[in-house]
Amino acid sequence: PKDSLSGKAIEKTITRFGTESNTIYWRYLNDNSMIIYGIGEMKKYTESQRSEWNQYNNLCQRITIDEYITTIGSYSFMGFNKLKTITIPTTVTTIGEYILRQCTSLTSISVDKNNKQYSSDSNGVLYHTEMKTLIQYPLGKEDNEYNIETGINTIESYAFEQAQQLESITIANDVHTIKEKAFESISTLKTVTIGSSVQTIGEYAFRYCNSLNSISVTEG
Repeated sequence: PKDSLSGKAIEKTITRFGTESNTIYWRYLNDNSMIIYGIGEMKKYTESQRSEWNQYNNLCQRITIDEYITTIGSYSFMGFNKLKTITIPTTVTTIGEYILRQCTSLTSISVDKNNKQYSSDSNGVLYHTEMKTLIQYPLGKEDNEYNIETGINTIESYAFEQAQQLESITIANDVHTIKEKAFESISTLKTVTIGSSVQTIGEYAFRYCNSLNSISVTEG
């Protein structure tokens, strides 16, 4: 059967569908992908109160947020451990807390280039553009090292938590705040270089990084 979301024809077999609210809907397809569509704001969730689609957290590999969604609710996809890619449209103006936390297979976050609030780079990293904040690193990337680019002021809580392959991280001089648990539980992490502009490092920023043997601060 054919369906049309934002004018795009999709030929897929629908395994399950549901209604999140009067204006937001979701469909899970037989290729282990999911589409969130409708108009307006998705609901906010918590660690203990999860979405109906959370039943697919061990199956879903791709998520598309369709045009006209404006808010992605907190914890929407936390713990989707098979998720590889997520696509975010230009219409999204608010992303809640920890939407992709513990998505340990995630390799790419793609934000429409016309989105004025959020962006992604060639590494598939999610940023809040106006606030100059790194929100989420794709935890399933196979890169062994990562350099946080200049122009970023803040690293969000849990942004790198449980990254699967990282051994070395360099934090640019523009960064002044590393929030709590930003790099928690990176078991492969060995070395961290912190820029001289960092003023605040939140609690447990490097907790459970059991291979970490060197943290150095560059001179300003």
